[in-house]
Amino acid sequence: MSDIDRIVGARLRQRREAMGWSIAQFSERLRIEASELVAIEAGIERLRPDLMINVCKFLDVRPQHFFSNIKLGPLDANKTRDDDGDIGCCVIVPFRRN
Repeated sequence: MSDIDRIVGARLRQRREAMGWSIAQFSERLRIEASELVAIEAGIERLRPDLMINVCKFLDVRPQHFFSNIKLGPLDANKTRDDDGDIGCCVIVPFRRN
């Protein structure tokens, strides 16, 4: 995976530990295997959007918590253009707490 996956995973682990959740407790709460949580926190697996919602809810953070202040290198325009020739982008959907 990418540097971003490692940063997101490390921030998830830091917040989980700060909230006092063990890997077993938090993975059970998320309804995933502990090994999947370990892989996400290590940056080996990507945090899926469907999990992001519950992670944010249980850790009482917004998605921006995981992505703020990440320095990105220059984009390779040849690799980021879609079929229409537009440059691709990431869309962040506003998060609303219930």
